[in-house]
Parts: sequence; C-alpha cells; structure tokens
Amino acid sequence: MPFEWKSNGKELEAFGRYSANGKPTVYTIVQIILSRGNSGQATLEWVNKIAQWKFNKVIPAHLEAPLALGPAEFSATYDFIRKGANEVRYCDKDVELLRAAEEGPLKFSVYPSQLGVLRGQSCA
Repeated sequence: MPFEWKSNGKELEAFGRYSANGKPTVYTIVQIILSRGNSGQATLEWVNKIAQWKFNKVIPAHLEAPLALGPAEFSATYDFIRKGANEVRYCDKDVELLRAAEEGPLKFSVYPSQLGVLRGQSCA
C-alpha cells in the first residue's frame, strides 16, 4: 500500500491540534497566499480595520457557522503575521505536502514570503 494508517491516538492528537476546540484558524493554503508580497502587512491593515468594529459573530465561507467570536479573537487568528513566522498550531506532518510545494515548484512561480515556509508543531 502507498500509505499507512496511523493509530487512532495519533489521528486524534492531530485532529485535536487542528480543531483546538473550535478556535478559528486561517486555512494553510490561504495562509501561504496571505504571507506573500509584503508578507501579510496589507492583510494586517485589513484585520486591524475589521477589529475596530463591534461584533460577536463571524460567518466563515466554509465549515460550521456562525463562529462566536469578537474583534480580539478574530484579530488573533492572524497572529502568524505579527509573529513574523508562517507557523500553524497543528502537526508539522499535516503541512508537509504544502511545504514541499512551497520549497519546490512554487518557489519559482510564487513571490517568496519573508515569513518563511509553512511550519507546524511537533507531534508524537
């Protein structure tokens, strides 16, 4: 077989890292796009404008909606730009394929990011 199933424990850990009890996230492919060019500064300007509004729900384009969050939680979703690193909270293994694309074919066709390539957290 070209793949091997992980144990339930590893799958649950990976899903737990990704879902983080419903904490919002920027999809990895979108994060790669947003960190290009001026490395997300234009995105942060937009986020900062939105964070000045008064709201308690966000309706995302995908998955469950609405999300119960206000300006601070919405803004925190983009902290990877503020930190200056293309890091995600989920397992590094889960972003390995996208990182390989960034370091391979996309390296020549996409403006590089000063935030570096996508990196996840170490998982057992």
